[in-house]
Amino acid sequence: MMEEAGLKATMTFKGVAHKMDYSKTGELLEEKFFFVFLADCKIGDEYIKEFQGGKNAWYTWEEKAKLKNQFHDMKMVDKILESKTIQFSEKKYEVERY
Repeated sequence: MMEEAGLKATMTFKGVAHKMDYSKTGELLEEKFFFVFLADCKIGDEYIKEFQGGKNAWYTWEEKAKLKNQFHDMKMVDKILESKTIQFSEKKYEVERY
């Protein structure tokens, strides 16, 4: 949070998302584990709006749901964040391009 957004936060561990991307021929292209945390933070004087890898932005849950071009696994991460207990989620995806 500090390096990419210039923010300090209280972090709460929410769970793990295991994501596997496969080609149409069944070849495993990528496998990742995401450790999902919910951050409670405030925008401060050091908030970084742009960084080398992109831009930071604040959205409500409703605004975020309407964004185009979200990663296909964001719904899996959202379910983990919304849960009252620690979650493990695993999903296989077939991707057309990588």
